Amino acid sequence: MEAKNQQKEKLFRFYILKGETSDALGYNNDAKVFFDKAFLQSITNADTLFEKVTFDDLKPIISFERVDGFIAMGDFYFNLFKESNDKVNLTKAFHRYTLASKIYNNLYLGQRYNNRLFDNYALLNQRLLQCVIEEQENKLLLLKTINEIENNGSKLTWSKFIFNNQRKKVKLPERLLNEEEVIKAQLNFYRNKLFNSNETSVDKKSLWKEKIYELESIFSKIQDTIKQRYDSYYQFNFQNFDVELLQQKLDPDSAIIKYIITKDQVFSILILKHDIKLYQLGDKEIINTSLKKVLKILRDRNPDYQDEFENLKNLLLRQISLNTYDKITIVPDGFLFYLPFEMLIFSKNMPLISYSPSLLLLKEQKTVLLKNNSIQLGAFSASSSYNIDTSMTKVLNLPQLINANTEIKSILDIFDGKAFIDSSKETFLKQANQFNILHLAMHSTIDDINPEYSSLNFYGDKQNNSLFISELYNETLNANMVVLSACDTGNGFYENGEGVICLSRAFTYAGVPSTVMSLWKIPDKESATIMQFFYKNLKKGQSKDKALQKAKLEYLNNTDDSLLKHPYYWAGFVISGDTSPIISLTPYSKYALGISVLILGIYFLRKRYVNIHKN
Repeated sequence: MEAKNQQKEKLFRFYILKGETSDALGYNNDAKVFFDKAFLQSITNADTLFEKVTFDDLKPIISFERVDGFIAMGDFYFNLFKESNDKVNLTKAFHRYTLASKIYNNLYLGQRYNNRLFDNYALLNQRLLQCVIEEQENKLLLLKTINEIENNGSKLTWSKFIFNNQRKKVKLPERLLNEEEVIKAQLNFYRNKLFNSNETSVDKKSLWKEKIYELESIFSKIQDTIKQRYDSYYQFNFQNFDVELLQQKLDPDSAIIKYIITKDQVFSILILKHDIKLYQLGDKEIINTSLKKVLKILRDRNPDYQDEFENLKNLLLRQISLNTYDKITIVPDGFLFYLPFEMLIFSKNMPLISYSPSLLLLKEQKTVLLKNNSIQLGAFSASSSYNIDTSMTKVLNLPQLINANTEIKSILDIFDGKAFIDSSKETFLKQANQFNILHLAMHSTIDDINPEYSSLNFYGDKQNNSLFISELYNETLNANMVVLSACDTGNGFYENGEGVICLSRAFTYAGVPSTVMSLWKIPDKESATIMQFFYKNLKKGQSKDKALQKAKLEYLNNTDDSLLKHPYYWAGFVISGDTSPIISLTPYSKYALGISVLILGIYFLRKRYVNIHKN
């Protein structure tokens, strides 16, 4: 049987090659014959009509060669459609691309993307979208395409988020938990050794890397055991995404904008409760160049920014009536992860803006809600952390965060909680799960070479108090929201298919459904001011996205220095994930609030009436 399958696979590749050659030479009839022969080698029943074939009808041979072969068939029919404008050929092209997509989805096992996976993913997206662009009135085609794109996208962050949220609900055997903790401790030890040591021996470093690889494999097997033995603990990785289910949960005044960047084009998909629209925005390099100019303006704090901002806004948002919506969730792609979109449209009447790495993850983030109004806030600061340069064996002091401790104290005047001033990493890891809201005010370090060694810098020397992204990957946190009041917590190395490898992403891994993060180095004083306004707004029962937007407006209204009103000082804080309020006003409190507003209104009307008569 195995030999027969190998023979079929060889014939499949042979006929695909012959079809591509004939197509290149312009022999369309010959190309069609060869592509049909290749198709025949792929299906279990030779009597099945090609256009009725589904993934279940394909032979159990899953390979990248099969993906490439079906893309080649799709390209042939798509080119025929462009020549003849015959919609039958467009339908055939889309069918072949969809089968290629299904094969790809079974090749991708939900782990980290590699270059081959990403290249195929980007190519499939481009092919599927080009079919939709040709037949935009066909909503069914668009729905199928969105589902295929989302199903094939990286599921790594989503699966880690699901895993860590499910484990909170299940009582696991002590033996299993202890075994897991031992492996985590060893992993963290060797990762710290590798990163912080001034060891020059290549052999020793190689041994440490091998040990890390071995421990990661053991850790993965432990988690696989948990997934298999406790069904309620884990949702199956290959459940199909359905955009229509996400639409049902949308409010009528809300929208999602998902961006897709292919090899040379940028697309956006507007998802509404009762409609979906696809827009082809234009050349990838033109948009990338505009974005780079905007980010440079921010970095340099250039006061002449309006024209460049307007240009980028027109490139990314010109086809969408923004004022129609109260809330917009941005699902970025590629270089757009570095952009705070609200900066382009900022005004008193702008819609609320939030973010999520994927539609699949967003759907899950919205289901993890704060169970009650009892807020337990843990606030951790490190105002005077320092690093050790091991190559020079001297202490390098980081700039002191003068306002970090003040920020912590002011937040705890608003919400009950506990302050951990100048906290160590060990203190944070031991205490974090006592709280459902976490606030961290400290320095962070971005490692562009080894992004998973980017860290939050707790109090003390770097060797002992850097909390790495890779360490957070192994944690399970109970918090419903984490506020990362530190520089660059949403910034980092962009990895194709995976997004930005950053501290915010690591907290999502750990099961936190909502993160407030910074996209660049926001100054200490301005950060503290915005954070105080943010928590005051949360206390009023505002949603997280509204509380953050209002905090930025209040910062601007209370800042007299025009230089400090530059977007550099306030636009960098963004919120990702669930945006629901952390305090739900009870009917009684809403009634009391309404009475208070009414009394204040009567008071001011009376005062105005008296003043008019005096005059």
